[in-house]
Amino acid sequence: MGDQAAPLPLFDGFVGPVRRVSRNSAVKKLLRDEYQFLRPQLRFIAEINATRRQDAMNLINLHVRRYLEGHFADFPPLSGQRIWTQAYKLVGLRLDEAIPRFDRPEVDLFATFEVFRECIRNQETGEAFYEPDTLDDGSLTATMADNFARQAIQNYHEHMRNLPRFIAIVWEQIIDGHHIGNANAVKRAARLITQSIIDHQPAPPQEFQDLDINDHYENMHIEFENWLGLEVPIQRLRARDLTADLCMRILGFSSSLLQFAELLGLPKRWSLLPIASHQVVHFTVCTRTLALILRRAWQQDHQNPLPQPLQREDGRALPVQGIYHVISDNNVKQVIWEAVFQMDHVKSNRFRLGDDLNNLVNVNPFTFDFSMTTDGVRAHLLFLRPTLAEPERFPTVRADLHRLEDNMDLGDWTKGVYLLDKDPRGLDQERLNESAIIGVDPGLSSMITASGTQEEGPGDHRLHEISVPTRSYHARTQVFWEYQKELQNRAKSGITAEYDMIRNHSSHVSSSAGFQGYIRVIAQIRPRMKDFAMHYKHREIRATLAAARQSTQAQITNELLGISPPRLPNAKIQFIHLTSKRQRKRASRRCRRDAQRNFGWERNPLPTISFWGDGRMPNIPGYAPIPHFGMIQFASRHMLVIITNEMYTSQVHAACDARLRAVNGMYHHCEHRYKRRRTTTGNGTRGRNVRWCVEENSAFLDRKSECDERQNRASEVWALKRCTNVDAHIHPVIVNRDTNAAKNMRRIGIAYMELDGHPDHRPPPLRLPLPNVNE
Repeated sequence: MGDQAAPLPLFDGFVGPVRRVSRNSAVKKLLRDEYQFLRPQLRFIAEINATRRQDAMNLINLHVRRYLEGHFADFPPLSGQRIWTQAYKLVGLRLDEAIPRFDRPEVDLFATFEVFRECIRNQETGEAFYEPDTLDDGSLTATMADNFARQAIQNYHEHMRNLPRFIAIVWEQIIDGHHIGNANAVKRAARLITQSIIDHQPAPPQEFQDLDINDHYENMHIEFENWLGLEVPIQRLRARDLTADLCMRILGFSSSLLQFAELLGLPKRWSLLPIASHQVVHFTVCTRTLALILRRAWQQDHQNPLPQPLQREDGRALPVQGIYHVISDNNVKQVIWEAVFQMDHVKSNRFRLGDDLNNLVNVNPFTFDFSMTTDGVRAHLLFLRPTLAEPERFPTVRADLHRLEDNMDLGDWTKGVYLLDKDPRGLDQERLNESAIIGVDPGLSSMITASGTQEEGPGDHRLHEISVPTRSYHARTQVFWEYQKELQNRAKSGITAEYDMIRNHSSHVSSSAGFQGYIRVIAQIRPRMKDFAMHYKHREIRATLAAARQSTQAQITNELLGISPPRLPNAKIQFIHLTSKRQRKRASRRCRRDAQRNFGWERNPLPTISFWGDGRMPNIPGYAPIPHFGMIQFASRHMLVIITNEMYTSQVHAACDARLRAVNGMYHHCEHRYKRRRTTTGNGTRGRNVRWCVEENSAFLDRKSECDERQNRASEVWALKRCTNVDAHIHPVIVNRDTNAAKNMRRIGIAYMELDGHPDHRPPPLRLPLPNVNE
């Protein structure tokens, strides 16, 4: 008899490194019909967790400030879970409630908690401004405290890594008064001076020594050396580099920096440690938390069902210790989650424990991680995916791009993100012939501009050019709608005075006395803020906003992939909260049919490689943020994204390699300095930040657009460029700056693949120095 292959074993989890991915859904659709009673339970627990989370983080903030002022000898062990867990439990006690002996906190934290209690006490009546809500379930509270502690430690470490940004915030405000140029020049100067501080340089860079900042620089340099005079790469700290001693030093210098900002009267400051939001946020639901929530619901009403593994033989709920013992088995966890939630609604094509591996050939390598986060309205379920199953890299933050290995082989990559400056392998002529190449230029007025062709002028090639104006993106993602709803809710509830109190008693202070004032204000307005956060559909609005953002990014990605034709500028917006999924699908299909019938559009059958510009666009004050890296993250799940240097791509004509010149226009201008000021529109809203002319003493004059001293002045039209290369064109050619840059990005990518990754792959006009063929 011939040899027969041994049958594959049953699936028992992935072996090797894995990464987490999330899939979201509405809680109502996720729960099975018989477990819909959990919706109010999850909402209530999320609300309690939000208030406790805020109080616990305020307690830790106060504790650290008291340590820095010398009240305690030992630095709080913030890298361990115990102190965060204790803080979470302490803030749930009423004023007259004693601390359980078996759960007695450390002496130092207990002393700070007594100060915290006095802050939330009404000095006139002696009673508390508010009484904390309780779950009446010690096991569930302990489990939620552990989940909170794990997340709080991650937030704490991320906050420590932001120290260079805090230094830059101070220098931006110091330099802004010296009138060295526009906002970009100020930020550049602040970055250079910050880097000089971090590099232990005793004097600022030579180009800034004439700005009368030497005294400020010397004081900050001395303080930095006293606290962080170590050979530590502060600029690129990792979580494993943050030892207890280093965190103590960072907090000490950050506190000194806050005092320095307060002494100078700088308006922009930061929090010494993370501060919790006033809104109801997502909390973690692990298997233990889910089992205890089910047990609590059954104790309140025995008609509520329980999954079979959580029941005794007589149908009653297992005791807590019995639940802990039962859920130690992953197969039991799977039974519980599958009984409560419709997992197939989120991801049906996945690995399940106990499945026959012979039948999983066409199944996506995902398995459920038995965990989710929810705010009671929307849930994010967490899945595991083995990294060996996909060679691609998906950075979660922009800084991770520079931590990728050099010269990686992208031959097997069909998606993911990589840097072209790291000279990847596997992008060759053969790959070029089998792929659709597009160039993408990120921007401010247009969020992204993409081109899949080098042709210019009117014609069918416009079907391969995509432009997403930023204002259109914000309208499609319903950012403006969310702003309107928030302002309407604030006006309806009359909560504006409470927000003004928080603004006047900021948490961005260095002293414990100042932070106690912040805690007192929070305690006074807690009932009103709690009512506002829970009863004005903030979570529903947030869920709608997330769905609109996901839908819009999916539509843009489909256009980049060539699955959908470019969206017409006058196309009707399909708002998430006003249309059904069926209506949106029909509208998308109608657009495809119209493009095929009227313009001859055809769907792209090839895999797509996009060469994406590396520009980092700042958020403009007074305007909604532009999620450039978020768009890269979403697109990289469906195509290969190569981040490319944008050098000279908007200054060289993609058709003839000539240097482009400015297109001049006329505009009104006055010589006054300006500041942004929130100006109401007269309809009861807070208005928006607009530019106002100011005098030398910072007194406001008129709006910039209404100033009487404005004069006509020639200026460059930013969106347009002109080519005057007489050897290539009879008449000057006007080109769109962003479209031209996208075409050049595509040229760079094609040249790299044609030369099989040669170091000198960039076309000569796009290298240093920039030639000027017209002169």
